[in-house]
Parts: sequence; structure tokens; C-alpha cells
Amino acid sequence: MSVDRLSDAIRRLPRRQVDVSDIRKLQEAAGSKINDDEAALLQKLAREKDRFTADGRAMLEELLGTTGSNAGPGKAKATSFELKGRHEVDIGEPSALAFISPEHGFVVAADDGSALWQVGIPRGKKADATELEPSGGKLKGLEGGAYDADAKTLLLVSEDTREVLQVKVDRGGDELSLGKAERLCKLPALNDEGNKGWEGIAVLPARLSPDGKPHLLAVHEGSPRRIGVLDRKSGEVEALLELPESHKDALEDLSDITVDPRTGHLFILSDRAETILEASLKLNMRGGAAGRARTSWELEGLGTTELPRISGSGRLQPEGLAFDHRGDLWVTSEGGKGLLHLERKD
Repeated sequence: MSVDRLSDAIRRLPRRQVDVSDIRKLQEAAGSKINDDEAALLQKLAREKDRFTADGRAMLEELLGTTGSNAGPGKAKATSFELKGRHEVDIGEPSALAFISPEHGFVVAADDGSALWQVGIPRGKKADATELEPSGGKLKGLEGGAYDADAKTLLLVSEDTREVLQVKVDRGGDELSLGKAERLCKLPALNDEGNKGWEGIAVLPARLSPDGKPHLLAVHEGSPRRIGVLDRKSGEVEALLELPESHKDALEDLSDITVDPRTGHLFILSDRAETILEASLKLNMRGGAAGRARTSWELEGLGTTELPRISGSGRLQPEGLAFDHRGDLWVTSEGGKGLLHLERKD
């Protein structure tokens, strides 16, 4: 099988300075058409960023059918982004990011003390941060957050309790005012490991949803990695999806999820892989008993984007991501790297 030949060719690569001639050997082993299993092997190899010469890296990306992402041949390319800036934020261990509006910026949830902060869209090196507090008091174990613009409501996920909370947001002044946190639902327990639970949440509005109905999306970090599809009003879980087979090896864990306001595509973040998977959520209709149609959700992987390295620093530890009103992507990290602004290029 060609996948076996490709696997053997990858094992024979030098540990350093993989160049164009080495990538040509991989191309010969894979053949003229790369299937999903072969693409997954190449995507895993592409994550070893320091292993290649510049020309070797460029040729590997060409073999994968991408420039700056890892979309497989024959599939839509991942949306292209470019690092626009990095901004300092004085928040300890930011774990979630939700975009509110151009005037009000973001809400950041911090794992340190489970605090909420309003962070303005940065105009310079440093972003202004103001601590917020729901009227009901402090929250616990916050790991995920998203803003439902239609309902003017902030959605929060507690990894400790598995609860999804709703908080009304008043945007009447320059500073946001938060109402009382109310429980929407409790997510299912998928393991008994305290630090591999529900990490992120997103809102899929009706206008972007495959079935024309609003949904919530939640990611479970690991053991197992899952994407939950929930009814927006009741919080009832409709599906627990695995990562697309073609991109399972690209993500080691799941730390957050957001929805592209232009396309409705899902953007799924991995902390340890420092990679974002772009995927399309699909609803399949199948025949059922007495002519009744059954539906099932599935994810189609479109490609991955590796987050840029910050020179002279350690791991990025990306924990939250959100799109702004322009379609640009913002990422917050626990690694002391602040807020990254990734400008959309398409």
C-alpha cells in the first residue's frame, strides 16, 4: 500500500535539515494522488517545524496542497491568516475569549481566580483590561466563553462543574455591565479526569446553521476529544462528534472553538499542538422507519493553520480564540504571550 511506502519513507528522513530532495522521495512514495491517510501522515510530519530547510518546508506545504495551512488535495483550503500584532494584557492565565463589539472589545475569562475581564481592541503594544463581576458573584473553574449577539448574552463553561452558564450583557456604556449568571445546562461527564474536561464553547447562529436553527458548540479537551452540538435554547446535547479522520493527528488536545461569522466554519484550537483546525459542520439526512428522515451531524476537515512562533520565548499555550467584526482572528494564551491578532488574508 502507498501509505505503508510513505510511512517507511518518513522514517528514513534525516533528523535535521530535511530538504527538497528528501521531500521528492516522499512524493514518489505517496504517488500521484494523496489519500486521507497519507495526508494525515504528512500533516503530522509538518508539525515538526524545526526539522526542515526553508525550501524543504515550502515543498512539503506544496505537496499538501497549501501555503500556510495543511489542507489536503481536493479539499477547500483553510482560510489564510497572517500575524498582525501581539499585544500585552495584564491578566493571569487567560482561558477563554469572547468578542462583544468594536466599541466594547472582548471579554476574557481567566483561570486564575475565575475572573472576567473586559479587554478593549488594542491600539498599541498593550491592551486595556477592566475586571468585571456578574451580579451573582464570582464564578468557578471558567474555561470557555462566547457571546451570543442575538440574545446579548455571554455563554460560559465551567470545567469544574461542567455547567454552561448564561449572563446578560448590558452594552449601554463604555464599560460592560453583567447580569446574574444563570445555569442553562450541564454537559455530560465523558471521563473522570479533572483536567481533561469541557474547555470551550461557541454560538452557531441560525443564519449559519445547516438546519437553520441556533446551536451551541462545545469542545472536550481529551479522553476523549469531542465536539458537542447542543440545542441553543435547552442545552440538550444533539451529538458528540469525533475529529475528522483526515485531521485527527493534527490536534493533540482541544482547548477552544469559535465560528467564522462569514462562512459558518468551525475553528477548533489545540493548546499543545498550537494549531487551529478549520472544519465544516454538516447535517446528513437518512431514511428512517415509516418514511421518517433521520439526521446526523458530522465534521469535514478543511485544513489546519499553525500559530506563529514568538521568537525568544517558550510555548505559546493558546487557550482561547474569537473572530472580530472584520473577520480577523484573535488568540489568547496562558504562556505570557498576551493577545495575538491574526489578520484575514482572503
